[in-house]
Amino acid sequence: MVTRLACVAVLCGFLYGYNEAVVGGAYDLLEAYFVFPPYWRGILVAALPLGGLVGAFLCAHLSDAYGRRSALIISGLLFVLGSLLSGLALELYLLSCARLLVGIAIGISSLAALQYLAEISPPKARGRLLAAFQLLVSLGILSAYLSEALINRVPLTGDPFNHWQLLYLMSGIAAVAMLAGSLASLESPRWLAMVGKAGHAEATFIKLEPTQTPDWAIRQVKLLRQDAIATQEKRGWRELLSANMRPITGFALMCFLLQQLSGVYVLLFYAPSILEEFGLPESSVHTLTTLGFAAALILGSALSVFLIDRIGRRPLMVMGYPCCAATLLLIIWGMDMPAPDGIWITLTGIFLFVVNFAFSIGPLPWVYMAELFPSHLRAKGMALAVSLNWILTFLAVFAFPKIYQFVSVNQILLFFVVTSFFGAVYMVRKAPETNTLTLENIQQLFKKHQ
Repeated sequence: MVTRLACVAVLCGFLYGYNEAVVGGAYDLLEAYFVFPPYWRGILVAALPLGGLVGAFLCAHLSDAYGRRSALIISGLLFVLGSLLSGLALELYLLSCARLLVGIAIGISSLAALQYLAEISPPKARGRLLAAFQLLVSLGILSAYLSEALINRVPLTGDPFNHWQLLYLMSGIAAVAMLAGSLASLESPRWLAMVGKAGHAEATFIKLEPTQTPDWAIRQVKLLRQDAIATQEKRGWRELLSANMRPITGFALMCFLLQQLSGVYVLLFYAPSILEEFGLPESSVHTLTTLGFAAALILGSALSVFLIDRIGRRPLMVMGYPCCAATLLLIIWGMDMPAPDGIWITLTGIFLFVVNFAFSIGPLPWVYMAELFPSHLRAKGMALAVSLNWILTFLAVFAFPKIYQFVSVNQILLFFVVTSFFGAVYMVRKAPETNTLTLENIQQLFKKHQ
Protein backbone atom coordinates (compact mmCIF):
# COMPACT_ATOMS: atom_id res chain seq x y z
CA MET A 1 0.00 0.00 0.00
CA VAL A 2 2.73 2.48 0.99
CA THR A 3 4.73 1.73 -2.17
CA ARG A 4 1.69 2.29 -4.39
CA LEU A 5 0.89 5.61 -2.72
CA ALA A 6 4.55 6.65 -2.89
CA CYS A 7 4.61 5.99 -6.65
CA VAL A 8 1.86 8.57 -7.09
CA ALA A 9 3.69 11.15 -4.97
CA VAL A 10 7.06 10.73 -6.69
CA LEU A 11 5.39 11.28 -10.09
CA CYS A 12 5.34 14.93 -8.99
CA GLY A 13 9.13 14.77 -9.10
CA PHE A 14 9.04 13.51 -12.69
CA LEU A 15 6.78 16.41 -13.71
CA TYR A 16 9.06 18.84 -11.87
CA GLY A 17 12.16 17.60 -13.73
CA TYR A 18 10.50 17.36 -17.15
CA ASN A 19 9.01 20.84 -17.05
CA GLU A 20 12.22 22.38 -15.71
CA ALA A 21 14.31 20.88 -18.53
CA VAL A 22 11.87 21.18 -21.43
CA VAL A 23 12.21 24.99 -21.58
CA GLY A 24 15.74 24.73 -22.95
CA GLY A 25 14.83 22.02 -25.44
CA ALA A 26 11.87 23.94 -26.83
CA TYR A 27 13.54 27.36 -26.91
CA ASP A 28 15.07 27.18 -30.40
CA LEU A 29 11.80 25.91 -31.85
CA LEU A 30 9.84 28.64 -30.07
CA GLU A 31 12.26 31.30 -31.29
CA ALA A 32 11.89 30.09 -34.87
CA TYR A 33 8.09 30.15 -34.65
CA PHE A 34 7.48 33.37 -32.70
CA VAL A 35 10.63 35.35 -33.70
CA PHE A 36 10.77 37.11 -30.33
CA PRO A 37 13.41 39.45 -28.83
CA PRO A 38 15.96 38.04 -26.32
CA TYR A 39 14.19 39.34 -23.20
CA TRP A 40 11.32 36.91 -23.84
CA ARG A 41 13.67 34.03 -23.07
CA GLY A 42 14.17 35.49 -19.61
CA ILE A 43 10.41 35.76 -19.16
CA LEU A 44 9.80 32.16 -20.23
CA VAL A 45 12.60 30.85 -17.99
CA ALA A 46 11.57 33.03 -15.02
CA ALA A 47 7.91 31.97 -15.19
CA LEU A 48 8.65 28.55 -13.68
CA PRO A 49 10.59 29.63 -10.53
CA LEU A 50 8.18 32.54 -10.02
CA GLY A 51 5.24 30.14 -10.19
CA GLY A 52 7.09 27.75 -7.88
CA LEU A 53 7.48 30.53 -5.31
CA VAL A 54 3.75 31.31 -5.46
CA GLY A 55 2.86 27.62 -5.35
CA ALA A 56 4.99 26.99 -2.26
CA PHE A 57 3.07 29.56 -0.22
CA LEU A 58 -0.26 28.36 -1.62
CA CYS A 59 0.62 24.82 -0.54
CA ALA A 60 1.25 26.00 3.02
CA HIS A 61 -2.44 26.93 3.21
CA LEU A 62 -3.92 24.18 1.03
CA SER A 63 -2.22 21.21 2.69
CA ASP A 64 -3.06 22.42 6.21
CA ALA A 65 -6.64 23.46 5.46
CA TYR A 66 -7.70 20.70 3.05
CA GLY A 67 -5.11 17.94 3.45
CA ARG A 68 -1.99 16.65 1.70
CA ARG A 69 -4.02 14.52 -0.73
CA SER A 70 -6.23 17.48 -1.69
CA ALA A 71 -3.15 19.61 -2.38
CA LEU A 72 -1.83 16.86 -4.68
CA ILE A 73 -5.16 16.72 -6.52
CA ILE A 74 -5.18 20.49 -7.02
CA SER A 75 -1.61 20.44 -8.32
CA GLY A 76 -2.52 17.57 -10.66
CA LEU A 77 -5.35 19.63 -12.13
CA LEU A 78 -2.97 22.57 -12.61
CA PHE A 79 -0.39 20.31 -14.27
CA VAL A 80 -2.97 18.99 -16.75
CA LEU A 81 -4.30 22.48 -17.50
CA GLY A 82 -0.81 23.99 -17.74
CA SER A 83 0.41 21.25 -20.10
CA LEU A 84 -2.57 21.72 -22.42
CA LEU A 85 -2.29 25.51 -22.44
CA SER A 86 1.49 25.35 -23.02
CA GLY A 87 1.03 23.10 -26.03
CA LEU A 88 -1.90 25.00 -27.52
CA ALA A 89 -0.83 28.60 -26.83
CA LEU A 90 -0.45 30.64 -30.01
CA GLU A 91 0.71 33.85 -28.34
CA LEU A 92 3.81 34.42 -26.22
CA TYR A 93 1.90 35.98 -23.34
CA LEU A 94 -0.43 32.95 -23.23
CA LEU A 95 2.56 30.60 -23.23
CA SER A 96 4.17 32.60 -20.40
CA CYS A 97 0.94 32.39 -18.38
CA ALA A 98 0.78 28.64 -19.02
CA ARG A 99 4.37 28.19 -17.81
CA LEU A 100 3.54 30.26 -14.73
CA LEU A 101 0.61 27.91 -14.09
CA VAL A 102 2.91 24.88 -14.40
CA GLY A 103 5.34 26.58 -11.99
CA ILE A 104 2.53 26.99 -9.44
CA ALA A 105 1.71 23.30 -9.87
CA ILE A 106 5.37 22.41 -9.24
CA GLY A 107 5.48 24.62 -6.14
CA ILE A 108 2.37 22.98 -4.68
CA SER A 109 3.14 19.40 -5.67
CA SER A 110 6.80 19.31 -4.61
CA LEU A 111 5.87 20.35 -1.06
CA ALA A 112 2.67 18.32 -0.82
CA ALA A 113 4.35 15.19 -2.20
CA LEU A 114 7.23 15.35 0.29
CA GLN A 115 4.88 16.04 3.20
CA TYR A 116 2.74 13.11 2.09
CA LEU A 117 5.71 10.76 1.67
CA ALA A 118 7.13 11.68 5.09
CA GLU A 119 3.78 11.16 6.83
CA ILE A 120 2.76 7.83 5.27
CA SER A 121 6.18 6.10 5.23
CA PRO A 122 7.43 3.71 7.92
CA PRO A 123 10.63 5.04 9.57
CA LYS A 124 12.89 2.36 8.05
CA ALA A 125 11.80 3.20 4.48
CA ARG A 126 11.12 6.94 4.78
CA GLY A 127 14.55 8.06 3.60
CA ARG A 128 14.58 6.13 0.33
CA LEU A 129 10.98 7.06 -0.48
CA LEU A 130 11.79 10.76 0.02
CA ALA A 131 15.02 10.40 -1.98
CA ALA A 132 13.06 8.67 -4.75
CA PHE A 133 11.40 12.04 -5.39
CA GLN A 134 14.79 13.42 -6.50
CA LEU A 135 15.43 10.30 -8.60
CA LEU A 136 12.18 10.96 -10.47
CA VAL A 137 13.21 14.60 -10.95
CA SER A 138 16.35 13.31 -12.67
CA LEU A 139 14.34 10.87 -14.79
CA GLY A 140 12.05 13.73 -15.77
CA ILE A 141 15.04 15.79 -16.91
CA LEU A 142 16.36 12.87 -18.97
CA SER A 143 12.91 12.31 -20.49
CA ALA A 144 12.72 15.95 -21.56
CA TYR A 145 16.11 15.74 -23.28
CA LEU A 146 15.25 12.43 -24.98
CA SER A 147 11.87 13.78 -26.08
CA GLU A 148 13.59 16.79 -27.62
CA ALA A 149 16.07 14.57 -29.47
CA LEU A 150 13.35 12.23 -30.77
CA ILE A 151 10.80 14.87 -31.72
CA ASN A 152 13.38 16.90 -33.62
CA ARG A 153 14.00 13.83 -35.80
CA VAL A 154 10.31 13.35 -36.62
CA PRO A 155 9.30 15.00 -39.92
CA LEU A 156 5.84 16.31 -39.04
CA THR A 157 4.88 19.14 -41.39
CA GLY A 158 8.21 20.91 -41.47
CA ASP A 159 6.74 23.56 -39.19
CA PRO A 160 8.61 23.84 -35.86
CA PHE A 161 5.32 24.81 -34.20
CA ASN A 162 4.25 21.17 -34.21
CA HIS A 163 7.45 20.03 -32.52
CA TRP A 164 7.38 22.42 -29.57
CA GLN A 165 3.68 21.69 -29.12
CA LEU A 166 4.44 18.01 -28.66
CA LEU A 167 7.25 18.71 -26.19
CA TYR A 168 4.85 20.54 -23.89
CA LEU A 169 1.83 18.29 -24.47
CA MET A 170 3.78 15.12 -23.65
CA SER A 171 4.05 16.17 -20.00
CA GLY A 172 0.25 15.99 -19.89
CA ILE A 173 0.46 12.17 -20.00
CA ALA A 174 2.32 12.02 -16.68
CA ALA A 175 0.09 14.80 -15.31
CA VAL A 176 -3.07 12.77 -16.00
CA ALA A 177 -1.50 9.68 -14.38
CA MET A 178 -0.49 11.71 -11.33
CA LEU A 179 -3.98 13.25 -11.03
CA ALA A 180 -5.71 9.87 -11.35
CA GLY A 181 -3.39 8.35 -8.76
CA SER A 182 -3.97 11.23 -6.34
CA LEU A 183 -7.74 10.83 -6.62
CA ALA A 184 -7.37 7.14 -5.69
CA SER A 185 -4.95 7.78 -2.79
CA LEU A 186 -5.49 7.81 0.96
CA GLU A 187 -5.20 10.98 3.02
CA SER A 188 -2.25 11.35 5.39
CA PRO A 189 -3.20 9.84 8.78
CA ARG A 190 -1.18 12.49 10.60
CA TRP A 191 -3.16 15.28 8.95
CA LEU A 192 -6.42 13.47 9.74
CA ALA A 193 -5.41 13.22 13.40
CA MET A 194 -4.33 16.87 13.46
CA VAL A 195 -7.77 18.07 12.29
CA GLY A 196 -9.68 15.78 14.65
CA LYS A 197 -10.74 12.93 12.33
CA ALA A 198 -9.55 10.26 14.76
CA GLY A 199 -11.55 7.31 13.42
CA HIS A 200 -10.49 7.94 9.85
CA ALA A 201 -6.86 8.36 10.97
CA GLU A 202 -6.90 5.04 12.85
CA ALA A 203 -8.32 3.20 9.83
CA THR A 204 -5.68 4.75 7.56
CA PHE A 205 -2.84 3.80 9.91
CA ILE A 206 -4.04 0.17 9.82
CA LYS A 207 -4.11 0.21 6.00
CA LEU A 208 -0.59 1.61 5.88
CA GLU A 209 0.74 -0.71 8.61
CA PRO A 210 -1.30 -3.94 8.22
CA THR A 211 1.00 -5.87 10.60
CA GLN A 212 0.10 -3.53 13.48
CA THR A 213 -2.88 -3.97 15.81
CA PRO A 214 -5.89 -1.64 16.15
CA ASP A 215 -4.66 -0.77 19.68
CA TRP A 216 -1.39 0.48 18.17
CA ALA A 217 -3.30 2.72 15.75
CA ILE A 218 -5.46 4.07 18.59
CA ARG A 219 -2.35 4.92 20.63
CA GLN A 220 -0.72 6.65 17.65
CA VAL A 221 -3.77 8.80 16.98
CA LYS A 222 -4.19 9.62 20.67
CA LEU A 223 -0.62 10.93 20.87
CA LEU A 224 -1.08 12.93 17.67
CA ARG A 225 -4.34 14.43 18.95
CA GLN A 226 -2.69 15.43 22.22
CA ASP A 227 0.06 17.18 20.27
CA ALA A 228 -2.48 18.86 17.97
CA ILE A 229 -4.44 20.22 20.94
CA ALA A 230 -1.27 21.42 22.67
CA THR A 231 -0.13 23.26 19.53
CA GLN A 232 -3.52 24.65 18.51
CA GLU A 233 -2.38 28.22 19.16
CA LYS A 234 1.10 27.71 17.70
CA ARG A 235 0.44 27.25 14.00
CA GLY A 236 1.20 30.72 12.64
CA TRP A 237 4.20 31.78 10.58
CA ARG A 238 5.77 33.52 13.58
CA GLU A 239 6.01 30.20 15.39
CA LEU A 240 8.77 29.19 12.95
CA LEU A 241 10.96 31.82 14.65
CA SER A 242 10.08 30.82 18.22
CA ALA A 243 12.83 29.64 20.56
CA ASN A 244 11.91 25.97 20.04
CA MET A 245 11.66 26.20 16.26
CA ARG A 246 14.54 28.56 15.42
CA PRO A 247 17.18 25.78 15.32
CA ILE A 248 15.08 23.69 12.92
CA THR A 249 14.07 26.63 10.73
CA GLY A 250 17.65 27.90 10.64
CA PHE A 251 19.03 24.49 9.71
CA ALA A 252 16.49 24.01 6.90
CA LEU A 253 17.29 27.43 5.44
CA MET A 254 21.05 26.85 5.73
CA CYS A 255 20.70 23.50 3.93
CA PHE A 256 19.26 25.23 0.87
CA LEU A 257 21.63 28.21 1.08
CA LEU A 258 24.68 25.93 1.21
CA GLN A 259 23.23 23.78 -1.56
CA GLN A 260 23.15 26.84 -3.83
CA LEU A 261 26.64 27.87 -2.68
CA SER A 262 27.97 24.50 -3.84
CA GLY A 263 27.88 26.12 -7.29
CA VAL A 264 25.76 23.47 -8.98
CA TYR A 265 23.55 25.77 -11.04
CA VAL A 266 26.41 28.06 -11.99
CA LEU A 267 28.58 25.11 -13.04
CA LEU A 268 25.81 23.65 -15.19
CA PHE A 269 25.28 27.09 -16.71
CA TYR A 270 28.97 27.53 -17.59
CA ALA A 271 29.71 23.91 -18.57
CA PRO A 272 28.92 24.40 -22.30
CA SER A 273 31.24 27.41 -22.60
CA ILE A 274 33.98 25.59 -20.63
CA LEU A 275 33.85 22.63 -23.03
CA GLU A 276 33.62 24.84 -26.12
CA GLU A 277 36.91 26.51 -25.11
CA PHE A 278 38.59 23.13 -25.67
CA GLY A 279 37.36 23.20 -29.27
CA LEU A 280 34.69 20.51 -28.94
CA PRO A 281 31.97 20.59 -31.63
CA GLU A 282 28.69 22.22 -30.61
CA SER A 283 26.77 18.96 -31.13
CA SER A 284 29.12 17.08 -28.77
CA VAL A 285 28.88 19.82 -26.15
CA HIS A 286 25.08 19.74 -26.36
CA THR A 287 24.98 15.96 -25.88
CA LEU A 288 27.42 16.03 -22.95
CA THR A 289 25.62 18.86 -21.16
CA THR A 290 22.13 17.38 -21.59
CA LEU A 291 22.07 13.60 -21.78
CA GLY A 292 25.44 13.30 -20.00
CA PHE A 293 24.37 15.46 -17.08
CA ALA A 294 21.00 13.72 -16.85
CA ALA A 295 22.73 10.32 -16.70
CA ALA A 296 25.01 11.58 -13.91
CA LEU A 297 21.98 12.90 -12.00
CA ILE A 298 20.20 9.56 -12.30
CA LEU A 299 23.28 7.62 -11.15
CA GLY A 300 23.75 9.88 -8.13
CA SER A 301 20.05 9.86 -7.24
CA ALA A 302 19.93 6.06 -7.46
CA LEU A 303 22.93 5.86 -5.11
CA SER A 304 21.12 8.16 -2.69
CA VAL A 305 18.01 5.95 -2.69
CA PHE A 306 20.20 2.90 -2.07
CA LEU A 307 22.36 4.41 0.70
CA ILE A 308 20.17 6.82 2.64
CA ASP A 309 18.45 4.23 4.86
CA ARG A 310 21.57 2.06 5.10
CA ILE A 311 24.19 4.55 6.27
CA GLY A 312 21.91 7.43 7.26
CA ARG A 313 21.38 11.08 6.35
CA ARG A 314 24.23 12.65 8.33
CA PRO A 315 27.14 10.75 6.69
CA LEU A 316 25.85 11.60 3.21
CA MET A 317 25.41 15.27 4.08
CA VAL A 318 28.81 15.59 5.78
CA MET A 319 30.56 13.70 2.97
CA GLY A 320 28.91 15.71 0.19
CA TYR A 321 30.61 19.07 0.73
CA PRO A 322 34.29 17.93 0.83
CA CYS A 323 33.61 15.84 -2.30
CA CYS A 324 32.04 18.90 -3.89
CA ALA A 325 35.17 20.96 -3.17
CA ALA A 326 37.46 18.19 -4.47
CA THR A 327 35.59 17.84 -7.76
CA LEU A 328 35.57 21.62 -8.28
CA LEU A 329 39.36 21.67 -7.80
CA LEU A 330 39.62 18.85 -10.35
CA ILE A 331 37.61 20.93 -12.84
CA ILE A 332 39.83 23.98 -12.25
CA TRP A 333 42.94 21.84 -12.77
CA GLY A 334 41.55 20.40 -16.00
CA MET A 335 40.66 23.86 -17.34
CA ASP A 336 44.29 24.95 -16.94
CA MET A 337 45.60 21.98 -18.94
CA PRO A 338 45.78 21.73 -22.74
CA ALA A 339 43.64 19.32 -24.74
CA PRO A 340 43.14 16.39 -24.86
CA ASP A 341 44.14 15.73 -21.22
CA GLY A 342 42.38 18.88 -20.06
CA ILE A 343 39.13 17.79 -21.71
CA TRP A 344 39.07 14.41 -19.96
CA ILE A 345 40.04 15.80 -16.56
CA THR A 346 37.41 18.56 -16.81
CA LEU A 347 34.71 16.15 -18.00
CA THR A 348 35.57 13.72 -15.20
CA GLY A 349 35.40 16.52 -12.64
CA ILE A 350 32.02 17.75 -13.91
CA PHE A 351 30.58 14.21 -14.03
CA LEU A 352 31.77 13.40 -10.48
CA PHE A 353 30.50 16.77 -9.22
CA VAL A 354 27.00 16.08 -10.58
CA VAL A 355 26.97 12.49 -9.23
CA ASN A 356 28.10 13.71 -5.80
CA PHE A 357 25.50 16.48 -5.79
CA ALA A 358 22.72 14.08 -6.75
CA PHE A 359 23.44 11.56 -4.00
CA SER A 360 24.18 13.97 -1.14
CA ILE A 361 23.65 17.73 -1.01
CA GLY A 362 21.00 17.65 -3.74
CA PRO A 363 18.30 15.43 -2.18
CA LEU A 364 19.24 15.67 1.52
CA PRO A 365 17.91 19.22 2.16
CA TRP A 366 14.52 18.07 0.82
CA VAL A 367 14.60 14.94 3.01
CA TYR A 368 15.56 16.88 6.14
CA MET A 369 12.94 19.53 5.44
CA ALA A 370 10.16 16.94 5.27
CA GLU A 371 11.34 15.19 8.45
CA LEU A 372 12.35 17.95 10.86
CA PHE A 373 9.31 20.21 11.02
CA PRO A 374 6.49 19.01 13.31
CA SER A 375 3.12 18.16 11.73
CA HIS A 376 1.42 21.43 12.71
CA LEU A 377 4.22 23.50 11.11
CA ARG A 378 5.45 21.14 8.39
CA ALA A 379 3.60 22.89 5.55
CA LYS A 380 4.67 26.40 6.56
CA GLY A 381 8.25 25.43 7.40
CA MET A 382 8.71 23.62 4.10
CA ALA A 383 7.14 26.53 2.20
CA LEU A 384 9.60 28.96 3.78
CA ALA A 385 12.63 26.77 3.03
CA VAL A 386 11.57 25.99 -0.54
CA SER A 387 10.80 29.65 -1.21
CA LEU A 388 14.39 30.50 -0.33
CA ASN A 389 15.50 27.78 -2.75
CA TRP A 390 13.38 29.21 -5.59
CA ILE A 391 14.67 32.75 -4.93
CA LEU A 392 18.30 31.61 -4.85
CA THR A 393 17.84 29.58 -8.04
CA PHE A 394 16.38 32.62 -9.76
CA LEU A 395 19.30 34.80 -8.62
CA ALA A 396 21.88 32.18 -9.62
CA VAL A 397 20.49 31.92 -13.15
CA PHE A 398 20.16 35.66 -13.75
CA ALA A 399 22.93 37.23 -11.64
CA PHE A 400 25.97 35.14 -12.50
CA PRO A 401 26.01 35.90 -16.25
CA LYS A 402 26.60 39.54 -15.24
CA ILE A 403 29.23 38.60 -12.64
CA TYR A 404 31.00 36.54 -15.32
CA GLN A 405 31.76 39.80 -17.15
CA PHE A 406 34.08 40.88 -14.31
CA VAL A 407 35.62 37.64 -12.99
CA SER A 408 36.85 34.41 -14.59
CA VAL A 409 35.17 31.01 -14.31
CA ASN A 410 38.14 29.75 -12.28
CA GLN A 411 37.69 32.53 -9.73
CA ILE A 412 33.97 31.76 -9.42
CA LEU A 413 34.66 28.05 -8.94
CA LEU A 414 37.34 28.80 -6.31
CA PHE A 415 34.74 30.82 -4.42
CA PHE A 416 32.49 27.75 -4.38
CA VAL A 417 35.39 25.59 -3.17
CA VAL A 418 35.65 27.86 -0.12
CA THR A 419 31.89 27.83 0.52
CA SER A 420 31.87 24.02 0.18
CA PHE A 421 34.47 23.71 2.93
CA PHE A 422 32.33 25.99 5.08
CA GLY A 423 29.37 23.73 4.32
CA ALA A 424 31.34 20.69 5.48
CA VAL A 425 32.20 22.36 8.80
CA TYR A 426 28.60 23.44 9.32
CA MET A 427 27.20 19.97 8.63
CA VAL A 428 29.72 18.27 10.94
CA ARG A 429 28.48 20.53 13.73
CA LYS A 430 24.76 20.70 12.98
CA ALA A 431 23.46 17.84 10.83
CA PRO A 432 21.36 15.38 12.89
CA GLU A 433 20.76 11.70 12.14
CA THR A 434 17.06 10.98 11.64
CA ASN A 435 17.37 7.48 10.22
CA THR A 436 14.81 4.90 11.55
CA LEU A 437 13.21 7.46 13.92
CA THR A 438 9.52 8.33 13.87
CA LEU A 439 8.62 11.87 12.87
CA GLU A 440 7.41 12.50 16.42
CA ASN A 441 10.83 11.60 17.92
CA ILE A 442 13.00 13.54 15.47
CA GLN A 443 12.65 16.97 17.09
CA GLN A 444 14.10 15.76 20.38
CA LEU A 445 17.08 14.26 18.59
CA PHE A 446 17.65 17.45 16.62
CA LYS A 447 17.93 19.50 19.81
CA LYS A 448 20.90 17.39 20.92
CA HIS A 449 22.89 18.63 17.93
CA GLN A 450 22.37 22.32 18.64
